[in-house]
Amino acid sequence: MLPTDLATADSQFPGVLNPPFHLATDSLANNYQMQDPEFIRLTGTIKTKAGELKSKLSAFSSELKQVPEVTAASVPIASQLKAIKRTYFQPMPLPAC
Repeated sequence: MLPTDLATADSQFPGVLNPPFHLATDSLANNYQMQDPEFIRLTGTIKTKAGELKSKLSAFSSELKQVPEVTAASVPIASQLKAIKRTYFQPMPLPAC
């Protein structure tokens, strides 16, 4: 695709072209994926699954609130409760694009 004399004249020049080619191929792949019936079906189930997880997490949170303060304050239990809250009740970071 690239003339040899152009590619060999500057060793960094082909590397400059790689990001736009990767962007183009990723865009095409995303477009094809969005048209795939199986992909569409699976992404449609995400909202349902997220709702189920939200209700389970809410129930779990309610159960945690029922742990007596004295028990929750004891050192081994407090550290475990802190780890649970940090793991399950912190906002999840968005993936990098």
